[in-house]
Amino acid sequence: MHSVSILVIFLQMSLFIIHYHEIGLKGGNRSFFESRLKNNLQRSLNAIKSAKITKKHDHFRVECLKHDAQAVKEKLQLVFGIEYFAEVTTVKPDLKSVIKESIGFLENELGHYQDVRNSAKKISFRVEVHRADKNFFMNSVDLAKAISAQILSQFQSLKVDLSGAQLVLRVVWGRDEVHLYLTKHPGSGGLPVGSAGKVVSLISSGFDSPVASWMMMRRGATVVFVHFHSYPAVGPESIENVKSIISVLNNFQFQSKLYLLPLLEYQKIVVAKAPAPLRVLLYRRMMIRLAERVLYREKAKALVTGESLGQVASQTLDNIHGVDILAHRPVFRPLIGINKQEIIRMAEKIGTAVISAQPYEECCSLYVPRSPVLSVKIEDLEKAEEYLQIDSCVEILWSKREVVNLQA
Repeated sequence: MHSVSILVIFLQMSLFIIHYHEIGLKGGNRSFFESRLKNNLQRSLNAIKSAKITKKHDHFRVECLKHDAQAVKEKLQLVFGIEYFAEVTTVKPDLKSVIKESIGFLENELGHYQDVRNSAKKISFRVEVHRADKNFFMNSVDLAKAISAQILSQFQSLKVDLSGAQLVLRVVWGRDEVHLYLTKHPGSGGLPVGSAGKVVSLISSGFDSPVASWMMMRRGATVVFVHFHSYPAVGPESIENVKSIISVLNNFQFQSKLYLLPLLEYQKIVVAKAPAPLRVLLYRRMMIRLAERVLYREKAKALVTGESLGQVASQTLDNIHGVDILAHRPVFRPLIGINKQEIIRMAEKIGTAVISAQPYEECCSLYVPRSPVLSVKIEDLEKAEEYLQIDSCVEILWSKREVVNLQA
């Protein structure tokens, strides 16, 4: 008998209703975005064998074994395109059944309150009804009043508060079934990864570029990564940290390709032959040239950087222009108007901050001049590059690339 009870509990099912917002505004293109979201849900929940995904008119459903529900929640919070989701209880659409289930549902949820039926301390609540079935004979307001009245008759400790309720019982009244739930879990919003084309992100192990990459994923882009390093003049930490950061970002994108490109030989030439104040900008111009090689190889449409206007000397408007002028495709800078503290808070939310905070040396910190130029002239950069054997360096550095595929 005991083993039968355990088996019954083990086989209990949970149902999640998943809602999107921005996808619903896509008109005739909506089905394309819905298809991308369904594909990403399948990839995200692939390891949870009991999870089954179905599409309804304006939402998705995920059904799974009860003991897998927490794992499903954690996965759904990371899928771009989801506005919110809820674990629901399903009831047939008649008032008596809904009232009976609502009372049992609340009693179960309020079990952690002491003497919930008779406590002198009132707990505020309200019933919120969305009547999807417009043919049902009662409207949403009347349904909410009827359900609330019966709940109040059973729980003397509850009081109605329509604006600031501690508990909100949400009732979605459909034609074939009614869903009850208390907690609305926020999703990550945005658009499904893969719905907006491919971009190439110039990523370091600092705070900024991982956040910029995450922001592009949230707008539906698939992100390919390129990291420039100065190994062995500096240690391998920046490379390993970047791999760890991308592993975190793969929670949102599932898998990634990373190009590792050495910059050290070119940096030595710059130090020997170019004016010191121009060094960092000359490094960055070479990065753009090489990143575009990745872009063309991957059939991407834009580059992405983590630059924020004025944050460091290379990120003044004139200096950004001095680098961008080489690009043949758009260069997106999602962080351009965001300050460092805001960026760090975003990195903490995403989960990359703890890695970025680790000590490391990277290519742009090597051979940095004491007084970098703040407002460069294009002709000065072009004149300096006449002595740097640019075409030859591009070919040599490109030939030494490494490509790493990283899975979630």
